[in-house]
Amino acid sequence: MRAMALRTVARWLRIATKVWLVAGVTCGIGARVAMRVVALTDSTPGTVLTIGGTLGLVVFSLIATVPITLLFMTLRRRLIGSPFRRGLLFGAGLLGVVGPLFLTSGEIVELGIPALNAAMFASLSLLWGVTASLTLHRLEFRTRASANRGRTPDPVRLEEPARHPV
Repeated sequence: MRAMALRTVARWLRIATKVWLVAGVTCGIGARVAMRVVALTDSTPGTVLTIGGTLGLVVFSLIATVPITLLFMTLRRRLIGSPFRRGLLFGAGLLGVVGPLFLTSGEIVELGIPALNAAMFASLSLLWGVTASLTLHRLEFRTRASANRGRTPDPVRLEEPARHPV
């Protein structure tokens, strides 16, 4: 019994780590693109696009998304709908919590085109949610499929599972 619990925890941690890496790197790159657009729309661009700066932003994104990933993995079963819709719901909730803190001050409203800046950086929350949800869905599907290889299908479970409307 204890070995099964340890395998379950190890599986959860493996999946959470992969979701964290994929969504964190995706948002880090998205943030870098948004920052570049801000610099290009500013009348006096003061930054240069470098690999070091991009990698630094991706690492920062990974560090910042650890608690977000843990929250998402905890709440994922409570979000209804398709994986895409669950990601949008979580991303919108994330935007509602952190958006007012980051989208109303600093360089977002001082440089370039403020409305464009706010839209680009706000979309990163939605991007994170959708990326995390779709990655999680794919990983759970693959894990279930590999666990069921070689087993005969259960005759009770042959019906199509119920699907949530989109």
